[in-house]
Amino acid sequence: MKKNNKQNMMTNLVVFIAIIVVINLISLNLFFRVDFSKGKIYSLSRSSKDSIHQIEDRLIIKAYFTQELPPQFASIRRYTKDLLEEYKNVANGKLRYEFIDPKNEDRLREEAQKAGVYPVNIQVRENDRMEVKQAYLGLAFYYNDKVETIPLVQETRGLEYEITKTINKIASLGSSKVAFYGLTPDIPSDPRMRFFMQQQDPFQNAKETIRENYELIPADLKNKIPDDIQTLIFSGVVDSLETIELYNIDQFLMQGKSMVIFQDRVNANLQTQQAENINSNFFDLLRHYDIKIMDNLILDNKSGNVSVQERRGIFSVNTPMQYPFFPISNDVNKRSSVVSQLSNLQFIYVSEIDTTNINPDLHFTPLIYTSNQSGAARGPRYNIGIQQFQDKNWMNQLNNNKKVLAGLYEGLFTSYFNDSSLKDSDFIEQNYTKIILVPDMDFINSQAGGQNESNMNFLMNAIDYLSSNQALIELRSREVINKPLLVEKMFKTDGLSPEDVAQKVNRTRNFLKFANILLPSFLLIGYGLLRYKKEINRRKRIQEIYE
Repeated sequence: MKKNNKQNMMTNLVVFIAIIVVINLISLNLFFRVDFSKGKIYSLSRSSKDSIHQIEDRLIIKAYFTQELPPQFASIRRYTKDLLEEYKNVANGKLRYEFIDPKNEDRLREEAQKAGVYPVNIQVRENDRMEVKQAYLGLAFYYNDKVETIPLVQETRGLEYEITKTINKIASLGSSKVAFYGLTPDIPSDPRMRFFMQQQDPFQNAKETIRENYELIPADLKNKIPDDIQTLIFSGVVDSLETIELYNIDQFLMQGKSMVIFQDRVNANLQTQQAENINSNFFDLLRHYDIKIMDNLILDNKSGNVSVQERRGIFSVNTPMQYPFFPISNDVNKRSSVVSQLSNLQFIYVSEIDTTNINPDLHFTPLIYTSNQSGAARGPRYNIGIQQFQDKNWMNQLNNNKKVLAGLYEGLFTSYFNDSSLKDSDFIEQNYTKIILVPDMDFINSQAGGQNESNMNFLMNAIDYLSSNQALIELRSREVINKPLLVEKMFKTDGLSPEDVAQKVNRTRNFLKFANILLPSFLLIGYGLLRYKKEINRRKRIQEIYE
């Protein structure tokens, strides 16, 4: 009997070992991850999978990563390896990756630097002191005879977007053309002129951002916009356009193409603290399409700061002061993929979109709103002086009505030139199209709102939406989620003055801040006391049993 039991035990042990071996052999070629996170942010997005499925030849990714890294960088290395493994698993053999440590081989260091991956200085603690060492943290992509690089992987957030964007670029996937019209010429390719022109172009940051995903073409509105252009970025004018320029814009839209418009209604200057309405025939074109921008400048209690000089004794110091003509919006249309995941959008002297009496053939979707505490300075004389806001009574001008700062128009548009002698044989009278409007030229200005990451994400989302590339919006949105806690939405403000609301917000914010600092410690101490009491009671019971 005992012999049979022993044989059964040995048989069960052998079977168990065999099962473990088989599972490990299968796991060598089978990688999967169960992702329970909201939005599946730790799994490859549909956009990434589509990009991998579209590549035609073998894509090789070389990850130049130093092997021995401090913990904060070692976690980036592990995440990068897991992510590349997921790309490999959906590539059906068309993608291969390898991790390379160029630290001790001149040949590998030269190879990495030739690809565009250079060592960076990182702090490492050794022998109880901080030392600075060089490390490699970059990716090189090889496809046919082309090479693209992510020179530095500093964090895990946004890495999937960067990898998929690089794959799209190197494999020329979805690289449709976008035209850009601005008040300054496009940057020339001549390196002798490039740096100087970059300093002169207020939209250079926006253009470089667009080039990461699209082929960017400068728009010459005096000539017909090329047929292979799907979307036109219009960065605004401060004067009238020539009639032929309006005609080419009109016929571009009548072909069913799309347009993103950043156009001021008021020309305001912070340095001179003066503002006046812009008189342009471009507004006549917009009004014909039932797109109207109001003659006002928006003020908002949620706004950015400007620096003002204050006298302190014999010295003058620059002090930041809230300036309500620079609204910051966290109130967006959650139903629109263009803005649903965006926050902290920065505006500079923005006007309000008139949403009344819109043509029933058009569908208007508001995208971005002011806060509940906003107001409007109306023309033709605008007081935009900074000093007036040193007195907090300016908040009494604000009300509880939200105002629309950006919107989407889509539907059947009729040509502005139906009765014009400019019509040629290719003239189109009407068509279905889409227009996104932001009444703020500085929204994408490199020296103003264009410095804000959320503004650039809005620009790219708008282009993706109008270019029918919604999957890329989904991928970008997974990585740019920034949802600050809006304290003012936690309690009712009905019947409260702006000063009372501000005080209540500050008190609530301070309470939450200290609660976040102290509550975890109190919970940990409480848990420790409960465990200690439970242990004492257990010991007493044991003592009573054996006494």
